[in-house]
Parts: sequence; C-alpha cells; structure tokens
Amino acid sequence: MSAGNTGKTLLRPMIIVVVVGLALVAILLALKDREDSSPTGPNVSEDLVGELDFFFDDLSIALTNMADDQVRAVFTPKFKGDTLFDSPGAPQAPIQGITESPLPVGSPPHPLADLALFFNGFDRIDRAVLKVASIDRLEHIPDELKCETKWVVRGGTREIIDRCLTHFVLKDNRWWIAGQKRISGRVLEAAAPAFDDVTALAGITIPAGMRCRRMSDEEFSASHERGMTRVPGESCHGCTYDTPYLQLGGVAVGDYDGDGRPDLYVVRPGRNILLRNLDGTRFEDVTDAAGVGHPGFGAGALWFDADGDADLDLVATSLCCRGTRSCHGGALMLFRNAGDGTFRSESLHRHGAAFSVCAADFDGDSDLDLYVAFYGGTKQQTDRFTYGPGTTSYLDSRNGEPNALLWNDGNGAFVDSGEAADTRWSLACVATDLNDDGRPDLYVANDFGRNTLYLNKDGRSFVDATEVSGVGDSGFGMGVTMFDGDGDAQLDLYISNMYSTAGGRVLEQSGAELPPALRARMEKARSGSSLLRQLGKGRFEDRGKEAGVHRAGWAWGSAAIDTFHRGLQDLYVANGFMSGLGAADL
Repeated sequence: MSAGNTGKTLLRPMIIVVVVGLALVAILLALKDREDSSPTGPNVSEDLVGELDFFFDDLSIALTNMADDQVRAVFTPKFKGDTLFDSPGAPQAPIQGITESPLPVGSPPHPLADLALFFNGFDRIDRAVLKVASIDRLEHIPDELKCETKWVVRGGTREIIDRCLTHFVLKDNRWWIAGQKRISGRVLEAAAPAFDDVTALAGITIPAGMRCRRMSDEEFSASHERGMTRVPGESCHGCTYDTPYLQLGGVAVGDYDGDGRPDLYVVRPGRNILLRNLDGTRFEDVTDAAGVGHPGFGAGALWFDADGDADLDLVATSLCCRGTRSCHGGALMLFRNAGDGTFRSESLHRHGAAFSVCAADFDGDSDLDLYVAFYGGTKQQTDRFTYGPGTTSYLDSRNGEPNALLWNDGNGAFVDSGEAADTRWSLACVATDLNDDGRPDLYVANDFGRNTLYLNKDGRSFVDATEVSGVGDSGFGMGVTMFDGDGDAQLDLYISNMYSTAGGRVLEQSGAELPPALRARMEKARSGSSLLRQLGKGRFEDRGKEAGVHRAGWAWGSAAIDTFHRGLQDLYVANGFMSGLGAADL
C-alpha cells in the first residue's frame, strides 16, 4: 500500500481476502426469498436444474479424464452442430508467445468432430468447466430444452473457450445433446508456461485451515439468540468453522530483517505464518521464533514502519466476532519489529470483523497512519436477517461496523480519529493521492453498497467525493488494486467484483417483477469487475468491458504485474467460490 508523501518505500503486499460469499445470496433473497443459485425460468423445475447439474458434472469428469467414449455418449447418434472439438481457424499473430485462434461461427451443421484428434492436442486436461447461462423449455415440447452454455477446457499451455446455444432432448430417462450452434469461441496456446510452481521446492508448506459448513435453521436460530456463539466450532457470518475447506487471507510481502530479500507473511484461519527468505529460492518458517503466529481467524496483513525506526513492523487483521473463541488478542494486531528477528505484539482494536488495512501519512506529520476496513461486525450482527427480505442493505448497506482511521501519534501509538467511518461492509482499501493535491486520499471497496472515495481535505478531515468522481461502482466490491493501466502516468483503479452467470439467470427469469431501476442496479451488481480509468484531477470512468477485464469470475482480489517485462501492467485476479452438494446449495 502507498506510504503517502512520507518518502518511505514499502513493498506493496498483495492482500486477497476471502469471506463467506454473501453477495449472490443477497440477489437471490431479493427475488422471492430464494437461496438457489441455479436457473429456474418459466416451466423449469428444480428437479430439472439438478439433472443438468449432474449432466455437466459427469461430462466435465469425462473431459478431464480424456475419456473418448464417455464424452461421445452424451451426444445423440444423429448429432449435428458446433462443438469445442472443432478445428480452429487461422491463428492471429502471437502476443508474448500466446497465440489465439478463432473457432468457426456460422458453419453448416456437421457431425461430431474427431475426439481423438482433439485430445491429441493436449498433453493433459487439468480442468473442464461447463456452465449453463440460461434454460428454456421449447414451447409445447416438454422433453426438449434450449440452453445457452459455456465450455472451458484447460490443459498444459492450451485453453479452449466456447459459448454455444445447445439443444437438449430427453430420451430413455436421460438428457442428450442433439444439436449446438456456436455464439463465439477461441483457442489459446502459449509457447511455454509463464510461471512454474516452485512452492514445494522453496520449502513452503501451508497447513490446512478451517471449513465453513452451512448451519441448519435450528443451529442458526440458537447461535443468533446467543449472540452468534457456537459450541462446538466457531460461528461468524452465519457459518460454523471446524475443518479444512474455506481459506481466508492472503500474503503480505516485505523485507522485515533488512537482508535485501522479501519475506512472506501468510494470513490464514487458525494461525498465521511468517516465512523468512533464505536465499531467494528457499524459505523457512520462523513464526514461533518471531512471535507473529496470531491464532484466530486471520483476514489480512500489511508491512509498514509504525514507529519511524526504518524497519518494517506488521499489522494483521482478523475476524474477531463477539462471543466466539476465535478472537485472540483483537481484530487488529500490531507486531513491532524489535530488530533482532522478533516482534512485540499489541492490540489496536478489540472486536469486529477487520479485513483489510492500508497505510499512508494522512495528516502530513511524517509518520504512517492506518485505515482499517471492517465487514459487518459488532454494530449489526452479520446474520441473514441483516440482508434478507424487507431490507435494501444488499444494494446500499449502512449497518456495518464503522471503518477506523487511526492517527499515529509519532511514537507508534494509534488513536481512532472517527474520520471516513464507512459502514457499508467494507472489504478492501487503498490510499494514495488521487487528485494531485499532495495529500493521500482513500478508496474503499464495499460488498453491500457503492464503493466510496474520501478526498483528504486538510490532513485531518475527509469529504465523500464518490459521486462527483464517478467511482461509486455499485457492485459487490471485494478488492481494489491501484496501477497505471493505460500508461498515461495516472493511477487507475481495478475493482474486483462478482461476475455471476447464476445471478444473470435469476434476473432473467424474474420477468416484470423488478422495477427497471432496481433491475439495472442488480444487473450491475452481478456483471463483474470494473476498471476505473482516471481522466485527471480525481475523475474516473469505467472501462472494464471495453478493456476485456470485467469477466474475471467471482473475483476476490488482484495484483498488477509486468508479467512479460514490456513496460505494461497486467492483472492477475484471484477468483472462485464453493458450491454445495445439492442443486439448491450455494
């Protein structure tokens, strides 16, 4: 994060926060109090949704196993149409060793292509992802469906992406693909991998964390009545955490021991880990010796110089819900670097779900202050009643724990200023001078409600300039990255939001139930990430779709890096979410 105008240089950490995903649930609850993320349009039953889920799950497994006969078995003997098995067209000129070849669109119906030839194009298939964007029964033909589908197959240095209109028929108590017409498709091939996974070779081992399982209604009611206390296990945000599955946190990078090599602080549920860089290729776990384990439900971290002694201190955030056993020391812990490889710990904020923290010299007194983003927390219990039917908090929440701007008194002690106390369930923040007045400003990404830009007025007070700057971006904001995306020497903002095909399906089937203005807001909320390009003097416009960076999946966080040493900043986006065992589970 930026150190503002202090002149101090900090290694900027990539903090990726992962929470129990409430964003899509909020959309679904808004539409007839439903909790199913699957398509349920007119004449489409829940049983049918489940059947197609299993159909594509089985086909994905067959593709991953490169099982020719199992893949062929899902198509009718008289199938004619486009598939991802078709031969691509002429490749375009390669860019940094990556070649793109289009799949043909508008071809006459043709039999299934040679699957053996298709599989021979892969050394292996690492993953096959098949999704249904929409489902419609054909009128007066109950045993046939017309669907929009997306097919993604990845393996080694090859990836195929295909979007089609697919015709399903029901025969012999099972679904078959009878025909298909391509909407768009492409094949991407790299001359060589851009990165190698050397985690194990570097000696890095990250133990499993915790799993989030869905509470029963009885468990949830009991925990709510007891102030969200759950025994056994821990409860926060409507889930019980007990065994490895869901991981929060990320990685903060900084040279804490001054040997010129960046070290890693890994944030995770259970116990954070400090990995000391030995020689640039190997790391050792020095957590216990350094005293920075911080057991609990870790969410984020930042290296910064808290006391002006020219070495890096550490601040770590965690989910510290009242009444749970996961609260060890507080939601915000400061670890002061003693200069001998050890740290002294102190609590800066006791309770709340603190996720992200950024540092800058907001008041111009030559030391670094802190801004902390809180998600829900102690002001309003973070349960389903907060964002369910009858509320509008999923679009513009104001009922979360206030964020905290902590002044540094010059001796490393921090005092809550009460400024920029956003209450919109914040997940991330960045601090830098966005209007060229020499003072660091604040941009806050919020899950439930518009994001917020606070301009620094005089070093001690802030003004909400969101609307006049064009940076509201009312999606489900989960991360924010500052970088110069277009090379004009001005900082742009990339906002990690949720791109949800399931949300699109639900909106599509809602018909006239939603007023146009509300539909537009909800469509924006599910339509993906945003690239806010700076026009100058703190004004921005969203160019995410034009730049092709909005469809980044269920995006949590990102990092800007010059991958190929071209002098251009690329974006790496962490994304994904979990699904339950049944069609009605998220």
